[in-house]
Amino acid sequence: MNQSYKINFFNFSISILTFFILPLSIPTLISFTNNLTISYALIFSLQALIIITINYKMIEVHFKRFLKNKENIIFILFGIVLFTSVLLLNMNLIKGYLPSIDFFTLKRFFLFSPFIVISFTIFFPISYCVTYKILTDKIEIANIEILIIFLTSLVFGALVSLTYVPFSLDGFLRSFLFYSFISGVLSYLYNQTNSLTTSYISFAIVLLIKEIIIHFI
Repeated sequence: MNQSYKINFFNFSISILTFFILPLSIPTLISFTNNLTISYALIFSLQALIIITINYKMIEVHFKRFLKNKENIIFILFGIVLFTSVLLLNMNLIKGYLPSIDFFTLKRFFLFSPFIVISFTIFFPISYCVTYKILTDKIEIANIEILIIFLTSLVFGALVSLTYVPFSLDGFLRSFLFYSFISGVLSYLYNQTNSLTTSYISFAIVLLIKEIIIHFI
């Protein structure tokens, strides 16, 4: 069974542009939707459609790797603990910007609420994890794993903060720290399991639990 894949220049360029450029259109999109949650849901959905479509082979390979190792279930649980810890740290101390669902939007657009929830809790983490992997795919870890995880997490955290966070110096610095932690957890899980699937499943579960707790408990 072929377990290889190749990230070509087209996949790399389109994925990076899709993930980092589309969010810049949020202010323009809001002028049409008059709703921040709907605007983010549309962006996250379009991102996922493009990124998953052009990187389907890579995602499939990582999913097969995940299925071959039963220990990955343990790493999903570990990932849930790590991502939850980062989110709690962010909510109580860092206070970086993380797009969240507005409860009144869910009530107002009740029929579309599943689409909104899926966009925020599944589409976003998949796009995040796949883009991170694409950006760092050619980096050789060798004997400097911790240093590489640290540096790539900082770079990706900075890029996400520049494009996803409403501009302010304080907001950027706080979000930079938050997304660097998120990227660090993602990178650690990947290096332990050799599969992106572990990362985006655990990240998605934590985001879903967060929204449920905030809006329904």
